[in-house]
Amino acid sequence: MNCRTHYHFDFSLPGQIAWKWRGHDKGLAIPEEPVLFQLNDDSLALGLMSAVDPLLADLLNIAVSVHMADRLALKERYVAGQSIRCHRVFDLILAVDDCKLWGDEQVQQKLRRLLGFLSQDTWNFRFVRRHERRRSEAQRVLFSGKDFRACEVALFSGGLDSLAGTAIQMANSPNKPFIAVSASPTNIHFGRQRRQFRIVANALSSPGTHITFKYCMRGGSKSLQEPSRRTRGFAFLVLGAVTSLAAGVDQLTVHENGFGAINLPYDSSLLGVDLTRAMHPTTLRDFSELISFAFAKPFLVRNDCVFSTKAEMCRAPAASSAASAITDTFSCDRLTRSGHHCGYCTSCLLRQLALENAGLQAFDHDRYLIRLTDPLAHPKPHHLHGLAAMSWQAARLRNCFKEKCSWHALLSEFPELQIAAACLAKDFENVTARLSAVYRQHVDEWFHFSALHQLPTKSAA
Repeated sequence: MNCRTHYHFDFSLPGQIAWKWRGHDKGLAIPEEPVLFQLNDDSLALGLMSAVDPLLADLLNIAVSVHMADRLALKERYVAGQSIRCHRVFDLILAVDDCKLWGDEQVQQKLRRLLGFLSQDTWNFRFVRRHERRRSEAQRVLFSGKDFRACEVALFSGGLDSLAGTAIQMANSPNKPFIAVSASPTNIHFGRQRRQFRIVANALSSPGTHITFKYCMRGGSKSLQEPSRRTRGFAFLVLGAVTSLAAGVDQLTVHENGFGAINLPYDSSLLGVDLTRAMHPTTLRDFSELISFAFAKPFLVRNDCVFSTKAEMCRAPAASSAASAITDTFSCDRLTRSGHHCGYCTSCLLRQLALENAGLQAFDHDRYLIRLTDPLAHPKPHHLHGLAAMSWQAARLRNCFKEKCSWHALLSEFPELQIAAACLAKDFENVTARLSAVYRQHVDEWFHFSALHQLPTKSAA
């Protein structure tokens, strides 16, 4: 059954969201309770010693609004007593300083294409004049003196990939100032990101600035929220781009291993909407084009780790030198408020796989609810779903490498791979061979994974 649910969000009032939705099974719109949201970007103005340009403030407002709308609009609705996954149609009213720019059809087209790829929904926008100013726009700094134009700017999520990638980037550019950009929904995230960055900066003796955006939603807990939150990647990319542009830098670096960035389906039941595409080559390309067009100058988001597995990133000497920070990284789809990892989701399994293959498992934390690599673990059947799905995918990949033309076999099994290859071919040579090498390496790592070898003994009633 096809279901389209229309959501109308009004972000024109400062710090408040008013919204309603109407499904095909309803004749009247149902108003929802207003929610307050907040993004603290003071650290950007203070870190760069300058006020934030109004156009950059517009971009921040758009990113926060899109992400909050995504959180509050459920993909599943009950129709005739059944839970139905719906295609969401968003109509957003956003307050900006430059209505002419953001209302331009080409800008909106690029924005709709980017968000459509990320969330598999339809997005429509109407822009109204913004009268309230962000506090960062009015920031006054008496003494600046810093020139950031020659610096490197990178997203620093606090995950294992960002730690290893940041260390590698610092080692490759030892004389360049470095700006790490983080987003922190809680003080736990904030503290761990801070500690990680201090460790890696000290280990590489690199001058660095850590800019952290704190964000939260107040009152959102009173309403059901969409768990997928596919536009979160867009919001994080905006934070990085705003920082880069404010510093006078024309590019942003992200650190995501190729296996995770392209994120092929783990089993045949997964749809496009089930797969996160935050760091997919298509997302980075479309985002780069949006920023370049909107700000009328070239801008590039690059991921130099796209041809590496997570384990290969962790094995790099620079990453190993900052290994003591690994305990503070977080890589879990079900991260608890206290910072505990579930231990059995695909993200937790990839983390443990990487550290094991890199010989760094001794630096991992012990905050797993269950650790499938532990011979004494007795998981319930649902704890093994992720392991089984990843094994199913790895077996399909391995079969492709038995064929005479492995690349054609890969495309036959995973047609989505062609989209990523086409994007990467614009910036890299020998893309098909390098992508094949990533998946071949992953298969080799996976079938040596200790958790997989213990699988027959890991059954609990």
